[in-house]
Amino acid sequence: MDVHSKTSSLVLRSFLLLVVISAAAFLLLKASSSPTIAGTQERVFENTIPKDVPIKVKIKKEKEQSFKDLKNEKWLREFELEVTNTGDKPIYFLYLTLITDVTVGGEHLVFPLRYGRGELGAIATKPASDDIPIQPSGTHVFKIHPGQIPPWERKVSQRAFPDATKLQLKIEILSFGDGTGYFGNHEYPLRQTNGPTGRLNRSAGNAFRLPPGREGPSDRRRRFDEKPVPTVPVNFLSSTPYF
Repeated sequence: MDVHSKTSSLVLRSFLLLVVISAAAFLLLKASSSPTIAGTQERVFENTIPKDVPIKVKIKKEKEQSFKDLKNEKWLREFELEVTNTGDKPIYFLYLTLITDVTVGGEHLVFPLRYGRGELGAIATKPASDDIPIQPSGTHVFKIHPGQIPPWERKVSQRAFPDATKLQLKIEILSFGDGTGYFGNHEYPLRQTNGPTGRLNRSAGNAFRLPPGREGPSDRRRRFDEKPVPTVPVNFLSSTPYF
């Protein structure tokens, strides 16, 4: 075999070896990245409620797969959030918001979740005899209000906005019915230093009263109204980014 033939053979072998190495590297890279890619193929639930708030929240076990499945167009109507009172006081009022990663006009769309009579949204308001609390160790299951579901599903099907892939849970108000609770992420009443004895700041909880069907103190985002609405959400605007 002459020198030219040997050189051509060597070049061909080198080229084939390079192809094999490149193919192997591609397959290894794909295999190593698969878990990360797969991890983004589920709807995500993020609980931002501080650990000192005496409630435990989770999506009901039998509803987890329905929620996570991005191909499930009926996830919203199947959504169930289980909230357990882990404290030693009854909870007479609880207001949570589910903030989606879907934006309209730069504002995140949210779903409000509420337990208890609206007037008890003023934490200083005492419950009546017919107000039924979530007792210690008791559980309440929240569902999305049925009036909010058809507008959402219709807008998604019409591609007015994409379906949600991430939902963030925030606490707005919690009342124990004895004048104490949580206002946002902060315990109420707030204790402020004012000399050696200090004083209690009750202004926020006394001033705020939640009418039936209205929002909590920081819920000025766009939401779907709790009452049945034909098409679009009511506007509650906020410039605060959440995602």
